[in-house]
Amino acid sequence: MLARIRKIAGDRLTEGYADIYAQWGDNARALDWLETAMHNRDPYLAYTKVKPFFDPLRNEPRFQAIERALKSPRLIGRICVCALRRVRRQSRVPA
Repeated sequence: MLARIRKIAGDRLTEGYADIYAQWGDNARALDWLETAMHNRDPYLAYTKVKPFFDPLRNEPRFQAIERALKSPRLIGRICVCALRRVRRQSRVPA
């Protein structure tokens, strides 16, 4: 099922893939996807602090590094800009 989703969505759902792997207990892959989400400036990263799926990861040094990076105003600004661009692209009506 996940392979089918990835075939359709590609790497656009990076934070969502992290959710799935965290729920499956595959912490290493979940962290890999969270790091990819940071690199891609995935706007859904803002929810990592409150999502219970990530509770088992919270003591991991890699997760803590992600949380520290998310406190960076510079990174938050980049994520917001990317989110706005995505909304604008999605809201364009083809001529």
